[in-house]
Amino acid sequence: MKTIADLKHDDFSVLIGETFDIGPHQAKLAKVELGPETPDEFRQQFSLTFDCPEGFAGDHNTYALSHEKIGTHAVFMSKVMGSGNKPSLQIIFG
Repeated sequence: MKTIADLKHDDFSVLIGETFDIGPHQAKLAKVELGPETPDEFRQQFSLTFDCPEGFAGDHNTYALSHEKIGTHAVFMSKVMGSGNKPSLQIIFG
């Protein structure tokens, strides 16, 4: 498994539509977006957006993100307004 520092947007792009464990909840990965151009010495910026699971009471916090293809990693996640006025969960990798 890769370390969190080695994960790239391509590792997640192939997992769109799959379910991840987020702490005690499960959520489907809805999209992966690239950020602005990044100098070569840094990882390309990208974000992950998940459908917010029913009953998710969290807000901005660190959670265990887990999937069999990427392993388990502690990530900072924010609850944000998604499309159709439904909340989403977002992780930003810089």
